[in-house]
Amino acid sequence: MDLPALRKKASELPLEPGVYLMHDKTGKIIYVGKARHLRNRVSQYFHDLASHTPKVLKMVENVADFEVVVADSEFDALVLENILIKKHMPKYNIKLKDDKGYPFIRVDPREAYPRFALSSKRENDGARYYGPYGSRGMAYSVINTLSETLRLPTCSRVFPRDIGKGRPCLNAQMDRCLAPCTGKIGEDEYRDLIRQGDLILRGEYASLLASLEEEMGKAAENMEFERAAILRDRIFAVKRLGSRQIIINDTVKDADAVAYYSDETGSAVVLLTLRGGSVVGKFTVFTPDAAASDGRELLTDFILQYYSTAEDIPGAVFLSDDTEDQEILEKLLSERAGKRVRLYLPKRGEKHRIVDMATANARDELERVRKSEGFRTKTAEALASLLSLPAPPSRIEAFDISNTGDAYIVASMVVFENGKPRKGDYRKFRIRSTETQDDFASMHEVIHRRLSDLLEGKKGFEKKPDLFLIDGGKGQLSVVEDAMAELGVVIPAFGMQKDDRHRTAALVTPAGEEICLTAIPAVFSFVGTVQEEAHRFAIGFHRSLRDKKPIRTELDDIPGIGKTRRTELLAKFRSVSGVRKASLGDLSSVIGRSAAGKVYEYFHRKDQES
Repeated sequence: MDLPALRKKASELPLEPGVYLMHDKTGKIIYVGKARHLRNRVSQYFHDLASHTPKVLKMVENVADFEVVVADSEFDALVLENILIKKHMPKYNIKLKDDKGYPFIRVDPREAYPRFALSSKRENDGARYYGPYGSRGMAYSVINTLSETLRLPTCSRVFPRDIGKGRPCLNAQMDRCLAPCTGKIGEDEYRDLIRQGDLILRGEYASLLASLEEEMGKAAENMEFERAAILRDRIFAVKRLGSRQIIINDTVKDADAVAYYSDETGSAVVLLTLRGGSVVGKFTVFTPDAAASDGRELLTDFILQYYSTAEDIPGAVFLSDDTEDQEILEKLLSERAGKRVRLYLPKRGEKHRIVDMATANARDELERVRKSEGFRTKTAEALASLLSLPAPPSRIEAFDISNTGDAYIVASMVVFENGKPRKGDYRKFRIRSTETQDDFASMHEVIHRRLSDLLEGKKGFEKKPDLFLIDGGKGQLSVVEDAMAELGVVIPAFGMQKDDRHRTAALVTPAGEEICLTAIPAVFSFVGTVQEEAHRFAIGFHRSLRDKKPIRTELDDIPGIGKTRRTELLAKFRSVSGVRKASLGDLSSVIGRSAAGKVYEYFHRKDQES
């Protein structure tokens, strides 16, 4: 179905709430969304395409058909959307991994000696679950911290079955475990440790410390000094653990903060968990393809999916942006939590600070993804596919020309290897073949010199690049092709062209054809970075040469007036014009009568001659 047909079909939809499902040409569902008015919402996708974000535009370009499900209410549409996203896992929706991807910490209070353990998913089995956590490594780290703080066993023994069997392990001998295997700690005392672990996982450090201090005081009164010492050490351990959390404010106790950040790399959503006034957990989702049109839609989808599996839903959720249908979301979360849940958009104060912290974490997540080897590899593969290269380019060299009129004409060469700048291979060129501003001649010279050095094996130029990226269009590429033909070297070359928003939006072939980059955000971002780096390096070299030009004024033409006296005169009279207007007495007070006479005579003689 072409674009006019999609527009016509959308215009015939009802003005009722519901869910729409976008299909590609194979019939696969690639996006699921909800709408207050189906006709208005779906029609937006197929009109005014230029206003869409690159991610939305990319999704729309792949839509061959769509279907809708009319719902009785906006609330029903919200619930249905979540169900369909989890069922079909569409490519362009934000996707939380299934429960196996985001693990929980599980403890079963029905066991005689419960253990905190990692669980791939949450079951309805009577056990308590904490999380989900962002990774298995994070969950294991939390379990290890609990075991270290409370001196819980980490061995594979099963209690009470293995009590009294075998010698205590090394952890018991090093006093890192209370050693229930010896029978010295009873079931009730062990369960009390698990209760304390529960308080730690919920961030209730103050409550736990108060309880431990009271218990230590009673033990001391009863002259149970060994037990009091154990409790003292545990209090210190809990305090150390609590001090490692980020303390927000006593007025902010239990809440979640959810924020998103998007750029050409993709979108990241971060949820920070506050319990007892401290940040005790972090959950992150990155998606390169989410077609959410803005932060409102992205946050709504995240909240729906995350809290459908979350065990602990607080009464307050702070957001970086508004959500769609806030009242309906609050109703849904309240039903799941069994209590009133409110969504807030804080504008100032401590609540806003924790949202800013979540936003900064989302931004850092995108930065981490950009720097990851896997992301760079995929970007190189996408670039190779877009440019029809035989293989992903490992070494890319980019060139730019910089000048001010006819002065200080220079060129830069920046190098990216495996997606990262290789600054040791950057090179600067002073243009020799032309003394006037001629970007074509300058580009021909720099490419010819670079390839000549390659053929000669000159140090620093001996590596052959897989791709040339040139600042400019067809004209610049034409002289690049000429330079390569003259030397018998063949290297794929493309021009980098900016749009009216000064973004590197397209690459140009030697034939003048434009290859749009905006449909692949990772490539769009990478090529933009390369062009900006080439421009930065070129203009930096140009400015360094320009700034080294000696300052010369008319004062330098006066015999006996050197650099020192010139500087003193300009400091006093602010300009050459000020010196010209100064009296002989004023000049004498700065540089002495003899030198002042020469200056005064020079300017006044010139005035008389003119």
